[in-house]
Amino acid sequence: MTDTGEPGPSPDKAFPGPPARPIAPRKDVATLHPTHNQTITAALSPASSPADILRRAACYLLTHGWRQGGLYAGSSHTPAACAIGAIGMAACGGRLAPTNPRGARPTYRAAVTVLHTYLHRVTGGQYRSIGAWNDAPGRTAAEVIAALHAAADDYDHTAGGGVR
Repeated sequence: MTDTGEPGPSPDKAFPGPPARPIAPRKDVATLHPTHNQTITAALSPASSPADILRRAACYLLTHGWRQGGLYAGSSHTPAACAIGAIGMAACGGRLAPTNPRGARPTYRAAVTVLHTYLHRVTGGQYRSIGAWNDAPGRTAAEVIAALHAAADDYDHTAGGGVR
């Protein structure tokens, strides 16, 4: 109770006052003032492994949606995408140019190769391309996302040097 009979701490105990000694600023970190321009670095590292790209593509599909029949749906900056489109978004940070997907970054090409090799092995070569597999009637987003994760895990176990 307070001195006035109100519930709560008494005024002399509500705010204990300043600490016994002043707290010195840390010297091991720089001070960032509101007027500083903050540098925003890309979320993607140029040293990303194909497995990293495939996992990011799976996350992209979970977040933005999956589609069949083309790389991207609509004209937004983060459209629903097919498996190849999601890999492009994950590896390149944006849409692939539909006329020149081969001109994309080496990380994109490596991730596509890993997924293609994985799908060829697990389907017995049933599909001639990732696009044909993605667009197969009855294919679901869950299957595409699971395949991206499985191909990434397979890469880590065979070429990537271990389990993540």
